[in-house]
Amino acid sequence: MSDTLSGDSESLSSATPSAPATPPPSNPKHPSTMETDTQLTCSICKKRYSDPHLLPCLHTFCSACLKTLSPYLFSSEDHGSPGSTLSSIGSGRSSHRSVAIHCPTCDLEVDLPSKGPELLPVNFMIKKQLMLESLKPESGETICDLCTDNAKAVSRCMECMVNVCGFCIQAHKRQRKTANHSVLSLHEARCQGAASLSSPVMCPKHPQEELKMYCETCDQSVCRDCCLVQHREHLVEYSEDVVHHHKRVLENLVARLQPHVQAIGGGINSINRSEVSIADRSTELHHDINSYFDNYIQALQAHRRSLLSHVSKVGEGRIKSLQVHRLQLQQLLRDMQHSCNVTTHALSDSNSQEVLALKPTLGHRLSELNHVSYQCTPRVDNALRFKSRAKAGRVNGYEVHGMLEVKQLDPLKCYVTGEGVHEARQGMISEFLLIIQDIDGQPYNKGGEDVRATLAVETVRNRVLNCSIFDEDDGSYRIEYTPQVHATHMLCVFLDGQHVKGSPFRVTVHEGWREHAGIWHCCTFCSSEGSRQATCACGGKMPGGFKGCGHGHPGHPGKWHWSCCALTKQDSECIGQRPLSSPQGARADAGAGIAAGSQPVSKVTSGTLVKREPGPLALTGASMGHGERQGGSGTSGAETMRGKGRDKQVHTISL
Repeated sequence: MSDTLSGDSESLSSATPSAPATPPPSNPKHPSTMETDTQLTCSICKKRYSDPHLLPCLHTFCSACLKTLSPYLFSSEDHGSPGSTLSSIGSGRSSHRSVAIHCPTCDLEVDLPSKGPELLPVNFMIKKQLMLESLKPESGETICDLCTDNAKAVSRCMECMVNVCGFCIQAHKRQRKTANHSVLSLHEARCQGAASLSSPVMCPKHPQEELKMYCETCDQSVCRDCCLVQHREHLVEYSEDVVHHHKRVLENLVARLQPHVQAIGGGINSINRSEVSIADRSTELHHDINSYFDNYIQALQAHRRSLLSHVSKVGEGRIKSLQVHRLQLQQLLRDMQHSCNVTTHALSDSNSQEVLALKPTLGHRLSELNHVSYQCTPRVDNALRFKSRAKAGRVNGYEVHGMLEVKQLDPLKCYVTGEGVHEARQGMISEFLLIIQDIDGQPYNKGGEDVRATLAVETVRNRVLNCSIFDEDDGSYRIEYTPQVHATHMLCVFLDGQHVKGSPFRVTVHEGWREHAGIWHCCTFCSSEGSRQATCACGGKMPGGFKGCGHGHPGHPGKWHWSCCALTKQDSECIGQRPLSSPQGARADAGAGIAAGSQPVSKVTSGTLVKREPGPLALTGASMGHGERQGGSGTSGAETMRGKGRDKQVHTISL
């Protein structure tokens, strides 16, 4: 539809000029002249149309220009080269060729007549406009169309549609056939407009015949000779009789097309508005982003100036303190050197009486200097450092990082606390706390330190697990890890690349939490509904051949217990699945439990290693708290235990 609309707009623009455009100051042409030049210029040769023809997409080109286009599609009977021109195709060598080209204006694929573009419809609107333009005085001298002397035309025959000179006018009026033709001056012909410039439409197949008939069967204009040959037995009418009907058909098609034109025009306007809106929004965002970062940069620069000023003040204060300390030591050194020199000189140059006379004074001064307290090491340290990752509050409303640290931290004064430093469970999260202290052993209540922790199997040091570090911003760091191997590990904790106090630590990783394979019940007699074959890890027996335990019978613990390991604590870890031998008093076949409804549970032999998948254990209830179980009934099946820290999720690197 878009291509058809383009063609309609082309033809309509040819018939009805649009609003004139504003010309550039350097162009002397009038806007209407520019508009006309554009309409009457072929887009291929960039010149005035010469024999203009309409393509099926309703775009107009010169007949000679269409012949220069290279076709890209031929029929199967044609074996010509795709690079052939239309002039060679229309030479008549093959009458069964089907040629297609792309319109140079709308790029629509259009079919051309096999005998050449001359058979395309002539654009009479442009042809009339060209003729009208040729009658304007500014177009130059109009040449006579009848004589060969290139004489200047002064009149126009409105019947023959030719421009004639003065001599040809006389000859035109003297001929009997053209004596009654209406001959007007060129000025009068211009005043009548393009409607008066119509000329007879000749048949392209029979150039001597005029197209006065219309074949309804083929829907095309034909001449008298065409009716006798190609259109014999077709429904043919005189053009004057059917033109009104076909005009109404075209007007109806144009009317039906107008809503589409308006809709597409509205869509284009909407796109234009959206484009303007997006451009405006983009400009606003550019301004907001630039403003944000400009202000952020100003805040960072202000924070930098503050830090630099703080460094200068701290440095100047410490330098002054060192200078005072140096002056004191220099004065004390001069006093000591002077006293030593005076005493040495007295001992070498004085006699006994003189020495004894000076001895009290010299001795008192020397004794006084020997008891003077002084400090050779600097009274202030140079432990001044910049912590780039530490939070420094807000500057101009922006949160900034980077603090100046005047205290000196001592990794050997920092310590760790928590169960995770020494023990952990396979596949479960363990944690401990690192407490930071300064060189004086005082707590440090700020964060942002470079803290790292690694965990490795003692026998495989090249497989290192990086622990998760959580800065609490109060001088403490929570460290978590999840060991995946049941073995002894080495835990290293670093502050600024140095081991803290006690690091590395030896961590014993126990086997993962063992779930109970049996049931939590009061006795096998009750839970098995009196089955003689039911057994229990508590080792109890009942009279009458019952292998299991019962209330008040030998071996019964006297309370609820697990059938697999005889433990009487419900939220305990099963001991019947340890890889080592079973504890004292446990039966060799302990672990056999009886499910509700007298359905036996598969036995787990004591001493068998139960393999578990690494990682946190699955929970059976989303709402279970620490130490809770699902169910709790005396006839319930094996239950899942949630261990300490099992509900935590921290991203770590597994071994």
